[in-house]
Amino acid sequence: MRKDVTVDVLIATFAGEKYIEEQLESLLRQTFLPTRVLVSDDSLTPATGERIGIWNTGNRLPIFLLPRRDNIRPGPAGNFEYLLTFANADFILFCDQDDYWLPEKIETSVSVLQEMEREKGMDRPCLFFSDLTLVDLNLRLTDSSMWKKQMLNPRLASNWRQNIILNVVTGCTIAINRAALQKILPFPECDILHDQWVACAVSFFGSIRFSRTSKIYYRQHATNAVGARGMNLATVLSGLRKIRISYNNYRTVCRRFRCQSYVLVFFAKKVFYGFLRLEKTMVRGSIE
Repeated sequence: MRKDVTVDVLIATFAGEKYIEEQLESLLRQTFLPTRVLVSDDSLTPATGERIGIWNTGNRLPIFLLPRRDNIRPGPAGNFEYLLTFANADFILFCDQDDYWLPEKIETSVSVLQEMEREKGMDRPCLFFSDLTLVDLNLRLTDSSMWKKQMLNPRLASNWRQNIILNVVTGCTIAINRAALQKILPFPECDILHDQWVACAVSFFGSIRFSRTSKIYYRQHATNAVGARGMNLATVLSGLRKIRISYNNYRTVCRRFRCQSYVLVFFAKKVFYGFLRLEKTMVRGSIE
């Protein structure tokens, strides 16, 4: 892989002072160091920014804490959208405040994106994502594959309509090229998650590739913004109850892409995938 490329790592934080230092340590141990680490803190207190400043005494990493903006949309989606407006590197990686990256994560992501650009062209939006290793508060292994735990099929990510129906792309594994930026920004005015929207946009305008090999420890704790819930009846029913929000997102994205929205197809597939995953859950439960 070419080493003369730039990499921006985007970290959206919210009351992240408890785990942010471990995440930064994992970035420092990367085999391919980031050109910039951009941080946007959505907290009401300065604790996270102060902790980052103390950790980075001596400029261990090129960290840039962005100025706070009161007019951005709340939550992770608005925070990452704000971060993306400052990104200008060849390759851009999304990062959570409380995870831990294995040393090869950046290098692997950049290598795959470079290969995609050689095949598709540098002007084609490209996205790479992967599975995740689930760990507890102390980074102890709880599950080797989130995809298996949640019964997710990463191949669905290549179809933008499928991404709306069932999001299989987890934000903290996303890496994109610069060409993807102009297709992603601005985010649509709806309740869609940032990773789901990015996957939708790139699958519509460009190409997506995935790896089943995890390069990240996905920490699970009580204050996860989303987290990795196991598959059971309650999880499936919760997803079906949110079908109105999903449909509103679907219509908004269809308008953005100037595509026809197929109402019956959307509802049929939403229900189908919900009950398919429920059936697999029940079969697995009976075997165990």
